[in-house]
Amino acid sequence: MNKLETPVTRVEDKHQHRRTWLHSYILDSCNFQECLKSLTNNKAPGPDGIVNELLKAIPLEYHQTIHKLLIIMWATGITQED
Repeated sequence: MNKLETPVTRVEDKHQHRRTWLHSYILDSCNFQECLKSLTNNKAPGPDGIVNELLKAIPLEYHQTIHKLLIIMWATGITQED
């Protein structure tokens, strides 16, 4: 079975699944930008209907807003269905 690998899981593997680093990693906007850059083009959109090309093409101000929203969702443990 293939393992889903992301920049976060690669770091997690290096730290043997210790998550003491996770909070600062999620808050770092450079990590968020790296994740956006690593998104593959021509993939089917997720449940939200947003394709990777759109996420990569929107202005930086929107990237910052999306990143802040994701931080709030991570911190609260609440993910809206809409």
